Amino acid sequence: MLDLLKRLAVGAYDTRAVTRLLAGRGGLRCMVLMLHRFADRERQPHGHDPQRLRTLLAHFRRNDIELLGLDDAVTCLIQTPERLTRPSVIFTVDDCYVDFQERGVPIFGEFDCPVTGFVVPEAVDGGLWFWWDKVQWAFRNTKVLHPSLRLGAGHFFALGVGMNKAPLIEQMHEWLKQQTPSARDAAVLDLSTLLEVEIPALPPPEYRVMSWTDIRAAEQQGVRFGAHTLTHPVLSRCETSHAETEIRQSIVRLQREVTFPSQIFCYPVGRLQDFSARDMRTVEGAGMLGAVATIPDVMTSAYLGQDPDWRWRIPRHGLDDRPGMTTRLLFS
Repeated sequence: MLDLLKRLAVGAYDTRAVTRLLAGRGGLRCMVLMLHRFADRERQPHGHDPQRLRTLLAHFRRNDIELLGLDDAVTCLIQTPERLTRPSVIFTVDDCYVDFQERGVPIFGEFDCPVTGFVVPEAVDGGLWFWWDKVQWAFRNTKVLHPSLRLGAGHFFALGVGMNKAPLIEQMHEWLKQQTPSARDAAVLDLSTLLEVEIPALPPPEYRVMSWTDIRAAEQQGVRFGAHTLTHPVLSRCETSHAETEIRQSIVRLQREVTFPSQIFCYPVGRLQDFSARDMRTVEGAGMLGAVATIPDVMTSAYLGQDPDWRWRIPRHGLDDRPGMTTRLLFS
């Protein structure tokens, strides 16, 4: 997904600034980071720069920043938060594309850094590929230039000849997130018709996620995996029975497939408007320890004290690759 919060490419300036600010603030300070795709010059040029990630991890290790596993950190925050006396950072990866296995897992292994990946079982099975990838693929492969596209009930997206498609794709993603799953899928099908491309039934190589075999192999290398719903719908756009099925069945399926499933759930998209108290209670009722969102914040004693439901909407930061932006997001 192309959301700003899903981009990570951390430069040296940011690592120094983040470390100074984390270390300079006394008391509990725990930050969860969210990653997505990993860049590969040949197949996947967009995503987290592996060398910058390596630089970040090396810097954290040198500067006594504690790198924690998500389950361990949440357990500690619930039971004995006073034990977290050093600034702490937790890494998570959403959707778990193949480039995570190829590019990300080895780097985390180099630094003995815990990481939790969140998987969508029906995508792992190979019969589903993500709607936002379908939109991107359609625009990349169309030969049609439309002055405008009409999707849904009178919703227009302007596309000028020679225009940069990225802002249009981002605008379309935001609109599609607001639709019910059935309306969203119908709109993606309409888009393929308007762009005169036939979206493949199976994802092309650059959009494939890790298989269960890949996931179990990564688990043997120290990665933990958690549930991210069955098909990645925006839960707040789902009827109650649908949302419950997406949450509960994804947890059950993951528990059958891996040896040490994470007890933390991950909401798709994860902004405050994308899930509700209904979904938090479903996650709790499914026996989970907590759930991560994409609410940008840092966990402190004050943060935990002010929100009794904090562990059902654990904040996470994605890191912008522009110099200084990471610091402003974390500490503004």
